[in-house]
Amino acid sequence: MNMIRIEKKAVNTINLFEYSNKEKYPGDVDELENLLEEVWKRRKETAPTDTFLSGEDLPDGKPGSDQKFLSFLKHGYIKSKNYVGIISIDGHIINLLPKIFYDDSRSEWTPDEINAIHANILWWLSYCNKFRFPSIKTGMSSLKSGFFEIMIHAYASYTRHVLSNMLYL
Repeated sequence: MNMIRIEKKAVNTINLFEYSNKEKYPGDVDELENLLEEVWKRRKETAPTDTFLSGEDLPDGKPGSDQKFLSFLKHGYIKSKNYVGIISIDGHIINLLPKIFYDDSRSEWTPDEINAIHANILWWLSYCNKFRFPSIKTGMSSLKSGFFEIMIHAYASYTRHVLSNMLYL
């Protein structure tokens, strides 16, 4: 009998708060920077038409225009700019968190604390007037899935709703 063994990559988590702290990135900095540049350049073509993007947020198509997610500092250090979200690359997860939660007297955050911050972000999104974010039927205390899974669920639910209720050719 043949058995397939699936090995799970070790996950290294980095928590960055907007404009607040810097951390050393243990992976390939050039690969991360290239990925973020590519994502930044494709923002305009992948953004929904009803999403709010300011003029400075839109890529201008000029060579050398920089992504606005992370600052790359000397010796492999990275620092968050003013975007919130998650970057997952090669077994590394970079949490880009709101500066309101930053406490400069701390250097470590537990997974439960990061989940609570993510739950707050989801709650804030439900009140956003700039775009329609699907409501998530979960309380902050009952958050059992990761932030990625919740965002995927919200996207899938919204897509299912659109496809089942809209006329398309």
